[in-house]
Amino acid sequence: KFPFVSTIILYVVVFLITYIKNLFQVHLSNPISLLRGSNKGEREPKASWILAAIGVITLGLGYYIAVTIKNPLEVISYFFIAVILVIIGTHLIFTSASIYLLKFLKRRKGFYYRSNNFISISGMIYRMKQNAAGLANICILSTMVVVCILTTVSLYAGHNDIMEIMSPRDIQISAEFADSHEKEINHLIEQLAKENNVAIDFSKNIHLLATSGYLSNNVLVPMESKDEFYKKNKTLKSQAAEIEKSISMRIMTLDEYNAFTESTYEMQSDQELMIFDSSYKFSYDTLQICDETYQVMKRIDNFNNIKKVDNNMARELYLVVKNMDIAKKLVKSLSPDYETTIKNRCKHMYYIDITGSKENSITYEQSLKEQIEKISDQILFASYHVNDLEWYTTYGGLLFIGVYFGILFLIATVLIIYYKQISEGYDDRERFHILQKVGMSKTEVKRTIHKQILMVFALPLLVAICHTCFALPMLKRLLQIFYMFNTRVTNLCTLFTVIIYACIYVIVYLLTARVYYKIVEN
Repeated sequence: KFPFVSTIILYVVVFLITYIKNLFQVHLSNPISLLRGSNKGEREPKASWILAAIGVITLGLGYYIAVTIKNPLEVISYFFIAVILVIIGTHLIFTSASIYLLKFLKRRKGFYYRSNNFISISGMIYRMKQNAAGLANICILSTMVVVCILTTVSLYAGHNDIMEIMSPRDIQISAEFADSHEKEINHLIEQLAKENNVAIDFSKNIHLLATSGYLSNNVLVPMESKDEFYKKNKTLKSQAAEIEKSISMRIMTLDEYNAFTESTYEMQSDQELMIFDSSYKFSYDTLQICDETYQVMKRIDNFNNIKKVDNNMARELYLVVKNMDIAKKLVKSLSPDYETTIKNRCKHMYYIDITGSKENSITYEQSLKEQIEKISDQILFASYHVNDLEWYTTYGGLLFIGVYFGILFLIATVLIIYYKQISEGYDDRERFHILQKVGMSKTEVKRTIHKQILMVFALPLLVAICHTCFALPMLKRLLQIFYMFNTRVTNLCTLFTVIIYACIYVIVYLLTARVYYKIVEN
């Protein structure tokens, strides 16, 4: 109940503040000046270079944060800071920089002293105070429309790529050494496959030791020792730039790896190892683990269908060492709590690929999961087709929310544009009547109106597209939290979203220009 109650209270407080503010403004206003306000005219606005400079700086800071943030987890912390900076910068730039631009055009006599340009610029420059806030709001809402839709559509369109990363195999089972029940599990795998009419294409298991560490370049230390490590190696702090941080590790023996991959590799020394990095970052010939240095005999390119991605958030290293004694030694050196957690660090992994109809595959995976969970509660089970169903539930809901908010922001943008043009039309009607009386034709009036509206409403769209382009690197990092690493799909979704929104925006512009012209003409 708390979220609903707090939301209601928030809206009630906002409306009360708005109501009190309006009452206060009406109380202080002079009724006679309000009645004569339309005949009073407006002073030429003065642009503050201080506000313009602050706008440029805040917008630049927002852009800088969006472009330079690399770690997906840091994006969550800095995203709203960047958004607030861009909103502030947008308002200040539209308020101050736009006036500077119009005054600059006014000083260009060859451009300004043309009938259409003269009327458009002189009309806009005197009314930019009220235009600036409206145009900034249109720009920000337009950016929100594009961002909401492109992120959720990208997640939905990248479904296959997300599932390939999340589930390299159709079924993955993780059990402890002491409670693996290997024969019983293998029997269940075969028996349930026959009962559910699915074929097993791949079925292998492997023993692993699990641990974690802090990797900087090619130096691996326990997570608890990273601060002490950087005190001893001060130069590495700036070189690493905190890009490679905590990683998960899986350590296996050479015999296990050869059996799993059907290879025949050999190691001559205890200080040799092979390494598979789930990202593309590790490119060194040695790996220093605590105080010992190991020679990288081979950097493995492919292992267990795991798809390599440029990932700082869930990076994994698979190490292949000569024997189990070395594997336990490495885990012990990286895990201060080794003695109490050794059982949890020993994993017996099962990897299975199946072929069959989607319904049979789901039934098989659910049945296998139920049967294995009866054997032990220390067994973890993950499956592709069941995760796929959950994915559609979660990401389909996100798509609905994204499109809903996109439409909501779009409606707000259209209403602002529409009612702005109506109010502008009534304010400009008398001015254009005077221009027609002094000899300006209706065709020239219509051309001038279209040019003025185009100048006013093309700017928010162009700035919104600019905001989206600078926000895209941050959005891509944000999508990595949801295992969306296919930047090509994200770029295409961005392109199509911008094009579709621009078309809608142009249609709205044409309709509002027609309404504006009818008001002025009548």
